[in-house]
Amino acid sequence: MSLEAFTTAALVRVEAGFTNNALITDPIIEPHVISANAEIEGCVSAKYNVPLSINTNYSGSYAENFLKGLATQLAASELSLQQFEGQGGDLIRMAQSKIDLVREKLAKLKSGSLHLLDTEGVELSLKEAALRTVKGFPKNSNLTEPDEPTTVEPVVTMGERF
Repeated sequence: MSLEAFTTAALVRVEAGFTNNALITDPIIEPHVISANAEIEGCVSAKYNVPLSINTNYSGSYAENFLKGLATQLAASELSLQQFEGQGGDLIRMAQSKIDLVREKLAKLKSGSLHLLDTEGVELSLKEAALRTVKGFPKNSNLTEPDEPTTVEPVVTMGERF
């Protein structure tokens, strides 16, 4: 499975504010792009079939734009942390808070409280495992009254010889 590209070095450069900085080259940005793309894909693949492009209405969808924004924000914030390391201050706190916000959204996506929608507003195709997730415990259909205690005879008891 190849890594899906949610963001690029060019997008990260703009987001991080390093557009006119000749010292921040693509080889410096690229590890953050790869890391962010991998983190986003790892989260998405826990619930959805990847690559997401298998969904016919993925291109130009809310989901595509949302994931591009998350990956770009994550990579740009990690780049900022690296570049301003040791300086402390507001830039570091802001970069860390953006990373925390992205990861909070990823956790919601993974838990199912946030959904990825295609261009028609339909949720993208889920993995089979996500469709089979247990949402609760089944009720015992053998009971006539809900408060009736269940007694089950043990199949094997201690001290029994075979």
